[in-house]
Amino acid sequence: MDQPDLDARLHRQALLALDRINSVSLTAGQIWREMMKRLAWGKSGPRARQIAEPAEYSVLDVACGSGGLLLDLWKRAARAGVRLRLAGCDISGTALAVARQQAETRNTKVDFQQIDVTEEPFARQYDFVISSLFLHHLSDEQAAALLRRMADAARLAVIITDLRRSRLGYYYAWLGTRLLCRSAVAQIDGPRSVARAFTMEEVQRLAEQAGLTSATVQRSWPQRFILRWWRLGDG
Repeated sequence: MDQPDLDARLHRQALLALDRINSVSLTAGQIWREMMKRLAWGKSGPRARQIAEPAEYSVLDVACGSGGLLLDLWKRAARAGVRLRLAGCDISGTALAVARQQAETRNTKVDFQQIDVTEEPFARQYDFVISSLFLHHLSDEQAAALLRRMADAARLAVIITDLRRSRLGYYYAWLGTRLLCRSAVAQIDGPRSVARAFTMEEVQRLAEQAGLTSATVQRSWPQRFILRWWRLGDG
């Protein structure tokens, strides 16, 4: 899926397959719970009375792909009565075209931007900066640099979920991509992604290298990790 010359039709199929896999993996629910934990802490934390609660919260999804994660978060926020202002960025024009189409179909407003997040800065700050299934595409140096820039752009929290490198994770990826989708690209890319993914210890080390010394890295289902970093100083 990383290949810039990948046929657009095959790319779209793989992106939609990834949305289905993320749905089965409960990715949006995991990120939503982490967002709610941060908001709950902000309302009861030591500086809660000094800070006015914003009317809405901004969310940036880094390497957003087809935008499925943002659309799922939007539905959860609507049910909970939380207002979100959504943005997503990706290097792929094909992915962003699919994302815009999906957002329009669901009558959801999302600000999609085409940027190379390994080279270009984020346009502004956001309350939450999130990412799913992207970190494993990067080298150690690129991953640490991205973590640092995500933290700089986050007013409240950085939340990242990705694959864990493990034998069981490889088996899950191989089996899951064959049960859940017909995309040949996704079926090839899934196991390969696990093979080049980070372990939890490696992610923790990268976070510390990036200056996110208070970040926590925990296991999440199925064979994934979730990294959480809060900007505590801003309440």
